[in-house]
Amino acid sequence: MFRPGGGPGAVRAARDRDRDYLYVGQFLSKARTAQALAELFGTPLSGGTAANMTERAAVGLNAFTEQVRGLIAGAAVAHFDETGLRVGGRLRWVHSASDGKYGADHSA
Repeated sequence: MFRPGGGPGAVRAARDRDRDYLYVGQFLSKARTAQALAELFGTPLSGGTAANMTERAAVGLNAFTEQVRGLIAGAAVAHFDETGLRVGGRLRWVHSASDGKYGADHSA
């Protein structure tokens, strides 16, 4: 959240993190994320905008994601799993990989 003395950039970073947490971390739908943001920050936006903002933020994690994948692939012991779920009436898959320290998932 906001840290005193952090300046305007700190407020934006907190809002971005909170938005991404609601949409990705809590698995809220685009519409529910947009609704929650409107209630929390008084800033109405569409579900599509919430999803697009999160997608743009994720691009900055590409190098980190590749590093974690390499660490998991090189681990002495790793766990891999997949689970299916319905999204919009269609079957989608979530694949996960982890070792004792790192975890990664991918949806398809």
